[in-house]
Amino acid sequence: MGTNATRRGRRMLAIAALAVVATACGGSDDDADGGSADDDSAADQGGASDDAGVDSGDGSGGEDGSAGDPSDLDALVVLGTPPVTADPGTAFVELDGERLDYAASGSINVQCTVTDAQVAVNFQTADGHDLLVQGAPQDGTWFLTTTFARGGDNTRYTAESIARDGTFTIGDGALSYEGQVERVADFDVANAEMVDARMAVNCDPAGGGSDPTAEIGDAAYAFPVSGAQSVTCTVTDDAVEVRINRLALEGIQLEINATSDGGQWLGNVTVYTDDGNLSSTIPADGTGLTVDGTTVTYEGTFTTPSGDQAGTATATC
Repeated sequence: MGTNATRRGRRMLAIAALAVVATACGGSDDDADGGSADDDSAADQGGASDDAGVDSGDGSGGEDGSAGDPSDLDALVVLGTPPVTADPGTAFVELDGERLDYAASGSINVQCTVTDAQVAVNFQTADGHDLLVQGAPQDGTWFLTTTFARGGDNTRYTAESIARDGTFTIGDGALSYEGQVERVADFDVANAEMVDARMAVNCDPAGGGSDPTAEIGDAAYAFPVSGAQSVTCTVTDDAVEVRINRLALEGIQLEINATSDGGQWLGNVTVYTDDGNLSSTIPADGTGLTVDGTTVTYEGTFTTPSGDQAGTATATC
C-alpha cells in the first residue's frame, strides 16, 4: 500500500478521466452507450496506453512517490468471474467485522449496470445507507471508483482503481472488490485511515427471476428495477408490497398491495401510465392472486380508460 501522498498523486493522474466517467455513468440504462471519451482525453490527461490491459510491472509507484506508470492500471480491474458474490438484486460490503447490506428494494434512484463497457451502480436510501460504484474504460484503461456508507453517521468509505489499493473484478452483471478502502469520519480527510474490505454487487433481477411486468388488454409494460426512481418489493405469504416507480423516466409505475387477515384478502393492483390508470381490486377470497416464495402474480379484470380488460401482473422480490 502506498502512502496517502502517493495515492493522491495517482488520483491526480485520473481526475479528468473520472470526470468523464461520472458523466457517462450518470444516466439510465438507455444511456449506457453514450459515455465514450474523446480519443485524446485519457492519453492527454493520464498518459494511459492503448495496451493498458497487460500489467508488465509490479504496480508500485515511482521512487519519488509519484503515481508511476498508469499503463498497468488494468491489473487492478479484471474482467472475469468475481471471486466474491452477492444474491441477485443485492450488494454487500464486509469490513471491520461488520457487514453492510444493500438492495434495490427500499432504495431510491436505483441504478445497477455492470458490463465490460460500463459500471453504474447506485443503491441510495433516505438515511444515507448508500453504495455507489461507477467507471468505464478510457482509451483502453479502466477507471473505477466506489464510495459507500452505513448511514446514521458521517463516516464514508472510498476506493479507486487509480489508488491501487485493491482489485475490482467485473463479470456479467456482477462485480467485486477486494483490498483496502479509505475511511473518512466527520469529513476529517487529514486523519483518514485504510481498512480491509471486500464488496460484491449482483445486478441480476431479485430472486433470480425477471424484472416486474404487466399485460393488460393488448398493452404490455415492463418495469426494470435499474433506473427506477424508487423501489419497494416485499412478498410474504400474507402480505405483498410492490412499487416500481418509473414515472420520471417513462411515465409508468406498478403497484401491487395486498394483505391477508384470516384468509381474507384486501388489496389492489394498479399500473399508472400517462394515458390513465389501469386498476384491479383483488377479490376477498384471493382469486387470481398467487404467492410463490418471493414471486407474486395476479390475474384479473382491470378497469381502464378503454373499459374493463383482462390482465396480469407479476413481480419477484
